[in-house]
Amino acid sequence: SMKIDKIMKEMQTRRTQMAIVVDEYGVTAGLLTLEDILEEIVGDINDDPDNSDEANTHIRSMNSEEGVFYVAGSCPIADFNEYFGKLIPESDSYNSVAGFVIEVNGRFPEVGETTQLGPHTFELIKRVRQQLVTFRFQTSREESPPEQEHEEAQYGQNPPQ
Repeated sequence: SMKIDKIMKEMQTRRTQMAIVVDEYGVTAGLLTLEDILEEIVGDINDDPDNSDEANTHIRSMNSEEGVFYVAGSCPIADFNEYFGKLIPESDSYNSVAGFVIEVNGRFPEVGETTQLGPHTFELIKRVRQQLVTFRFQTSREESPPEQEHEEAQYGQNPPQ
């Protein structure tokens, strides 16, 4: 048996999307995809880009005057960077905010643990097993995004689920 983070690293190193799982007798036990691994970490992945309702649920303002936001771990890097400016560098190693935080830390963080991104801070506030569900993102005051035109800034104190 292998831990999920080792399998994910191995698949990334070999640049493969799938792996055959075998049991101790060498009998095929199943097929594992990179998407299966990512969904175990960050939750269900919405593969339908036409579903625009989902796109607006990843980031919500907690206190935009103070630069505090709730960010879903499943938030795609492209959506995060569109909202806050290009803060997170693009990489083949991760696709979501949760993946980025795992990559930076080299492990799965615990609830309450913080990760720095320059002057900005991610604090993990909700984790279910290995799924990093919600982060509290604190922007630096001088670099806070301008008043957002985004719908999600209107949601107030409700973190994304």
